[in-house]
Amino acid sequence: MEYYDYPESRTDIFTPCDRNYFFHSRVKFSYLCSFEEMLDVDKSCMFTNSYVLLVYKRYAVIQDGIVVYENKGFNDGYPPCGRHGENAFVIITEKPRTYRIQSWKNDLITYDIRDDSENDKALNSKVYRSAESAVSDAVKISEASGEKCAVVQWFDEYDRHMGVYSGLYDKYGNLGGRIFKK
Repeated sequence: MEYYDYPESRTDIFTPCDRNYFFHSRVKFSYLCSFEEMLDVDKSCMFTNSYVLLVYKRYAVIQDGIVVYENKGFNDGYPPCGRHGENAFVIITEKPRTYRIQSWKNDLITYDIRDDSENDKALNSKVYRSAESAVSDAVKISEASGEKCAVVQWFDEYDRHMGVYSGLYDKYGNLGGRIFKK
């Protein structure tokens, strides 16, 4: 798993700590950061290798089929503002997974669980509508593979296609601070 050089704390997403936000851009991640550190990042140029930058909020970490960390501060008063709404959870795994993308006639390598049931569904993360169902699947995946999994909430995204990103938090943490840049 490859990480961006941010923030200075260098805590990976599977390590228990009180920082629970992180960025994901293609196959690279930031280290865990606080809400304030997340706001402080210039999202238009900090993580430059993809058009879409995702922001996740960690809910739990599973290792060998056991929940080894649960974010006690998960309900910190900052509601998610990503396109999937409040009840959107994703599983991030320690090892990459390969999914066949029919329209590409090629493979997609990613660290998040995808829906590969038919056609090109694997282009999108598998979104769980409750933390409990995501944890349940992460326990099964971790137990079967012996790897760590993180259950995370899809918190926000910055779509930088056409030079626009659409995060809803401004740099002061105010909801509704949608920023548009060209």
